Amino acid sequence: EARSNGKRQLSLHYSLAHRDGSVCHLQDDIVLHRDDAGEVTELVGSLIDVTERQALLERFAKLGEQLPGALYQCRLSVDGELSFPFVSTGAQRLFGLPAQAVMSDASAAIGRVHGDDLEGLWHSVHRSARRLSVWRYEFRYRHPDGHPRWVQGRATPERQLDGSVLWHGFCEDVTLRKQAQLALADSERRYRFIVENVSDLILLVDADGLCRFASPSVERILGHTPDTLQLCALLELLPPDDAPHVQRRIAEAIASDHGAQLEMRARHARGHYVWLEVGCSPYVNSLNGQHDWLLAVARDITERKQREVKLHELSTTDSLTGALNRGAFLGCLRGELEGVE
Repeated sequence: EARSNGKRQLSLHYSLAHRDGSVCHLQDDIVLHRDDAGEVTELVGSLIDVTERQALLERFAKLGEQLPGALYQCRLSVDGELSFPFVSTGAQRLFGLPAQAVMSDASAAIGRVHGDDLEGLWHSVHRSARRLSVWRYEFRYRHPDGHPRWVQGRATPERQLDGSVLWHGFCEDVTLRKQAQLALADSERRYRFIVENVSDLILLVDADGLCRFASPSVERILGHTPDTLQLCALLELLPPDDAPHVQRRIAEAIASDHGAQLEMRARHARGHYVWLEVGCSPYVNSLNGQHDWLLAVARDITERKQREVKLHELSTTDSLTGALNRGAFLGCLRGELEGVE
């Protein structure tokens, strides 16, 4: 019942059984005229056959029951009051509340939105109302069964003649997808923590030989920041004499799908060369079978290489004169003789 210009208006719905067994649906819109004392003096009404409309609503309701979420209409009045003129039966599964309860009292559902998401929800609603832009929002919902859920809503707004805004939309349960996203993000944070704190240098190289990722340890090992190596051709860091050999070994590793271990020199940002022990592992795209990436894990072995050179010098030269010792001299002589033969 609603008041308009001092009168009372009623809208009633009748379901009448016809002689042939069919059911006829009528909508009766009544205006109550009252005298100065408030007594009803006259009833003025009109009957409208809404059978066809009711049949469409019933078919629509059956279709709505098959959806995984809930269809709804949401209205924001000019004084900021939110209501739900229509909610499909899917609200029972999604929100744990009967559709009629939500239509009767919007706070029944809004009051169960997680406190940390409620302000953002209202902000998104008012922004959509101001701009008449599509409303989209994800929020946590405290379901009556005790299990929190993630709900995603989407609705299209329309400005009404009375200045209110009416949305037509759909809400669905996205808890499983959201949990997967959060788990993936958490996993990514853990792996990023490992990569950013490991002492070895980790490089990701694309099929063109360009660096796509370098771990922060590159600054300690080669003096470069990760940003300076982005899209840099790594072969440019190798001595010209070593580049063909390294390139061949990497190509062999990619072709074999088993990776490779090699020792190589790389130019430091200050100009000198650093010895690296590198493990290369190719990544094969499962969709097209192409080798899209090459993972390289490198360790600085410069000090070890320097010790090896020193030990070689000590084993082949005289400590006093610096000349080759007997064993080294005979080895060189044997090699020359074999070359002559």
